[in-house]
Formats: sequence, structure tokens, C-alpha cells
Amino acid sequence: MYQYLACGLDNVLLENGYVVQSVDGEEHVSIDALDSLHMAIGLHLVNTSRSLNGKKIRFLRIEMDMSQKAFGLLLDKSDQAVAKWEKGETAIPRADDACLRNLYLESLNKSSRFTEMLNRLNQIDRGIQSNEVVFAADGDQWDKSA
Repeated sequence: MYQYLACGLDNVLLENGYVVQSVDGEEHVSIDALDSLHMAIGLHLVNTSRSLNGKKIRFLRIEMDMSQKAFGLLLDKSDQAVAKWEKGETAIPRADDACLRNLYLESLNKSSRFTEMLNRLNQIDRGIQSNEVVFAADGDQWDKSA
């Protein structure tokens, strides 16, 4: 059994589907079908009746490719509230727990309009957080791109 800690959860054990190799005295692990594994973990989390703890909340949020800020906006919460849930400082309210589970399940439906909206929200959020300035050339003139 391999304890898969890279997902951020302490209790995920892999029975198979991985290869351990030693290179120059260091152990390296390769996991087959990582996206499928993460989906299986996510489905297990949302289908269990126990309330979600901080590490599970963070796992699901990251699987939806959302920042704390974007996730908080969806739930009408601050990014600080989301951070406190993820750190285990405060428990996630029951309604928000249920909403997160449903958001995750909906995000798996790639043809969903909701998934399209999540992707757009994430693009906007990344644009706001980005320090990059994009320039475009028009002939021999450069100008900041819109």
C-alpha cells in the first residue's frame, strides 16, 4: 500500500496503480491515471455523510480549479472565511457544505453551463490576480492589450 499524501489528504491509500522507482538513492512514485484517481477521491468525499473538514474542502476546491476568493464569491462568503474552513479554524456551515458537494458534482459534468460559468469565473479571477501586463504589436507600434 502507498499512502498518497500529495493530494493533501492523510487517509488515502493506494492498493495498486502506482510504480515506485529508486533513482540515485531517492524514491520516486509514478501514479497511473491521476485525474481518474482524483475524481474517485472527490466522489468519495461528496458521497459520504460526514461533514467536510478543512483538508477535504481544500481538495474539492482545488479540484474545481478555484481560488478561495472565487469559491467564496459563489457562496457569498469572504476568502478569509474559506481560508478559516480550510485551516480547520471554523467549521463549514451545513448549507455551504451541501453547496460545495453539489458544486463539485456539477463541475464533473463538462457539458454543463454551470461548468462553463465556473471556468469563466476562474479566468476572470486569475486575470485580476495576475501581475502580467500583455502588449500587442500593430506593425511597428506596441500598445498594452485590452
